Amino acid sequence: SSQLAQIPGLRVAARTSAFEFKDRNLDVRRIGEALGVHHVLEGSIRREGGDLRVTVQLIDALNGYHVWAGTYDEKWADAIAVQDDIARKIAQGLEVVLTPDAENRLRRAGVTSLDAYDSYLAGVSAVHASGDLSQLNKAEGLFRKALSLDPGLSRAYAGLCEVALKRYDRTSATADVVVAEQACHKALKLEPSRDETEMALARLYLDSGRSEQAEAVYGGLAARRADDADVFVGLGYAQLEQGRREDAERSFHKA
Repeated sequence: SSQLAQIPGLRVAARTSAFEFKDRNLDVRRIGEALGVHHVLEGSIRREGGDLRVTVQLIDALNGYHVWAGTYDEKWADAIAVQDDIARKIAQGLEVVLTPDAENRLRRAGVTSLDAYDSYLAGVSAVHASGDLSQLNKAEGLFRKALSLDPGLSRAYAGLCEVALKRYDRTSATADVVVAEQACHKALKLEPSRDETEMALARLYLDSGRSEQAEAVYGGLAARRADDADVFVGLGYAQLEQGRREDAERSFHKA
């Protein structure tokens, strides 16, 4: 989803919103209506040792019919290539014309260590398993393990940023703000084009009372993601915190 969200003009529902429907047997048309999207992507992933099977279906949420479906039987070492191919096939199924810049955004850096990537994925799973501190601590350990195996894995730093931000939401501890900010900046230094890391950083600034810094980050995101409602909601709150009610109202209307 993070890859597809990089394509200008393509609106992708937030991962946290989509995860609400995990393991729930609902009509895809109801899911599409709830998320406010025209298409729904569903599928399954099975891994046995070094073998990987991925099945995926892109469904028109208005009528429930398949737009595209694919099955991948590959080696685990090719997991990144499978993800990239799925992203491209989805773009083609939606008849999105990819500019050279959008095509570059769909390419992600290769993974140096599969063990590191394993730990990273387990960390992502722990972050979204529940909101309690034990799961956040588990996720932090997994992301740090990933970085010990591959110090250049920017996604693991982005994961640490998200963990520290979620922990700060529960503890309001200054130490968590510092950890989150450092992790976000390290992730952006390694991969400047990762918008979700900037979103986390902007939210961190907003939650910790730095509304001017939050507005600056949200403003940069708004220039690149003019169709992302979450960006304009954040921008509106940053402006509201500064007492600029008219600017905030415009941002909320845009959202």
